[in-house]
Amino acid sequence: MSTSYIHEGFHPSTGGGVGDRDRKEEHRTLNPIKSYLCRFVNSIGSNQQNPNNIMMDGGNTRNPDLEIYFMRQALHVAEAALARGEVPVGCVIVLRDATDILKMEASSSHPQSNRSVSTISCPYDTSPSVIISHGANQVNATRDATRHGELVAIDRMLTRGRSSDQMKLPPHIICKPSHGKTNPAPAYSSSDTVNVDNDYWINVPQCKDHWKNSFGWGSSRIFDKEILKECDLYVTCEPCIMVRNSIYHVASSCEGC
Repeated sequence: MSTSYIHEGFHPSTGGGVGDRDRKEEHRTLNPIKSYLCRFVNSIGSNQQNPNNIMMDGGNTRNPDLEIYFMRQALHVAEAALARGEVPVGCVIVLRDATDILKMEASSSHPQSNRSVSTISCPYDTSPSVIISHGANQVNATRDATRHGELVAIDRMLTRGRSSDQMKLPPHIICKPSHGKTNPAPAYSSSDTVNVDNDYWINVPQCKDHWKNSFGWGSSRIFDKEILKECDLYVTCEPCIMVRNSIYHVASSCEGC
């Protein structure tokens, strides 16, 4: 697995993952999305020639526009987590190329394969890559300290949330650890990729029948763990040691802080 580090003051040689104390600090000092993405874009430019960097868009080269888009989605997931009383760490898992899955479904007359494409000009809408899962911390929601965002995302795509969403407590209990410091849940609109009410994922909100909307949490799809070798993981905070070991089989990870 290759890793891109998208944050300042860290080098792999220094070792160590971000622990709970650092994640709590991020809870208090969550950077605005615009500022965060500026650093992310600069990092992409400075690492463009690194052969170990992630590959996107179904090819052998990086696509900066898609990378920025995926990290932006991870940040939205983190924001939604903060509104629910969780530490704001967000993650999305991207299947690099869904072409083979779509061909197989089309040949077997799978009902989910009969989807249209969007006429909206957006690199993500027209690319073969698709977000197949997302996750945020559910430590407060499940009273399980292992439910970090990356593990929630993997659990959703492999087991339909058996160890995360299916174990969640009622919302009024989830918010208690935040001591009244949670933000009001933002109103859901048709342009949002994350539905705050049920956390279901909508890949292309502007086009209801887009084929990518048959993927993501809430689509009822379930995958074999081997698909992780064809996926890239985007997360807003460098994974802890526990998570690092769990995402070993993911093709690559792109991490922010």
